[in-house]
Amino acid sequence: MFRSSARLYLSNKNTYKEYQAGKMKQSDERLLGFVKEDMQFVEQTLDEIKEKCGTAARLVVYLLYVENRTQENVAGEFRITRRQLQHSLNRWMNTVFNDDDQQLA
Repeated sequence: MFRSSARLYLSNKNTYKEYQAGKMKQSDERLLGFVKEDMQFVEQTLDEIKEKCGTAARLVVYLLYVENRTQENVAGEFRITRRQLQHSLNRWMNTVFNDDDQQLA
């Protein structure tokens, strides 16, 4: 769910800005509720990644899922291999989402 929400994040931000600027109809308020909820989910998850895994982890996840950049591109920017990036990404996502699952039990 996070990946799909993250991919829509920038589009949702634009939709929310349009609403605030008065460019959306009142009938679109229900849609706005979903947009706002989705944005908050992404922001909270990114904050949790930063808290549990660090600022670099948050940035990597943002670049990959929100900006939809390739693993190869992001790995090159951080001067690591794509495999190192995948390993770290798996560890970070497991830390965030598995911890949440344990708290629900």
